[in-house]
Amino acid sequence: MKKALILNISYNDIQLMENLKKLGYYVYATGMYDSLPGQAYADTYIKEDYSNKDAVLKIAEKLNIDAVCSCCNDNGVITASYIADKLNLKGHDAYKNSLLIQHKDKFSKFLDDAEIQKSYSKTFIDENSAIESIKKSETVYPLIIKPVDLCGGAGVAKANNYESAVSSIKTAFKLSKCGQIVIERFIEGKQYGLCTFLVNQKVAVYCSNNEFSFINPYRVEIDIFPSDCEKSIITDLLRKIEKIASILKLSDGIFHIQYIVNNGKPYIIEAMRRVIGNMYNILSSKLNNFDWLYFETKTHCGINCSSEIIEKTKNIKPSNKYYAYRSIVGNRNGTFKQLVIPSNIKKYIFNKMDFYTKNQEITHYKTEQLALLFFEFSSREEAEKIMLKDYDKIYVKYNQIT
Repeated sequence: MKKALILNISYNDIQLMENLKKLGYYVYATGMYDSLPGQAYADTYIKEDYSNKDAVLKIAEKLNIDAVCSCCNDNGVITASYIADKLNLKGHDAYKNSLLIQHKDKFSKFLDDAEIQKSYSKTFIDENSAIESIKKSETVYPLIIKPVDLCGGAGVAKANNYESAVSSIKTAFKLSKCGQIVIERFIEGKQYGLCTFLVNQKVAVYCSNNEFSFINPYRVEIDIFPSDCEKSIITDLLRKIEKIASILKLSDGIFHIQYIVNNGKPYIIEAMRRVIGNMYNILSSKLNNFDWLYFETKTHCGINCSSEIIEKTKNIKPSNKYYAYRSIVGNRNGTFKQLVIPSNIKKYIFNKMDFYTKNQEITHYKTEQLALLFFEFSSREEAEKIMLKDYDKIYVKYNQIT
């Protein structure tokens, strides 16, 4: 039997594991904890930090794997490409290109060098140098400060003045695994996501969405599909994605960007070569009737399915419905009592995933995900009313402090 190694098994990775089994693989899995959601789906689970690429490479060599499958994490993408390079496995970008795309500083420089987008960022490997740089008279606030190697908004902060910038720089250095941060000009505007599936370095299918954050401005809380972004902007971004794919000779698979539109101009702020979090695929698949994770799994295994994808996407008819998800977080720390959802809103929910436990103690409310809700609407107006205008009608109720 063929053997595949998947590098993490969060709830976002479970469908990848199911697909691996459908394809006939014995599934080995790694992860950092003892009770990950996908453990029951693995044939064998090995506790190991998937960001430790050399340790995971030793496991892959010992198991003599036939395929390595990335996960819903940037560090997993990097480790998978590292293993694929070392073991000559197909289905992944070159290791140097994974580093380039997943590390914010390298990707920003690449976009500038390729004349795709002007860079407004500077990279620092030393805390003192970063602080000295913002003392200069030409520094214009607000700034955005990020570790170069984290995802999910970890360590990202907006600084409106010198004091908050210094604090944000110190936090970003503390969290960065590689000890590097970027300081960028903050760009105001509407935020979007654009997910594409590349085949032979061309976009075979895409879906777009608006992104909203209420509790934590750097962790997406609500997506509405499809986006209200102008078609001309999306067309321009698709061309840029194909130019990136061509220059870097990217492998088939998901290429996702986040971008901000300011005065009619898009600015790419992130790029990902992986499964997108918050079970993004549930809604992207409904939107265009394309099984994103099935084909992502096949490409990770080095299976050439380009003709199958091209045939599948030839006559795609996008849904005339509107979809959205909401990642439920609390608005403060405390003891969780219940999630309140009014009955007039429940009728729009077609799927719900609960992650909370009874009387759970919430200690980091901005990042502790308690549930995911998936919605279907008949119109954008309906979607925006329920998701945005009625945002406060869905809320976490806490046990009273005694």
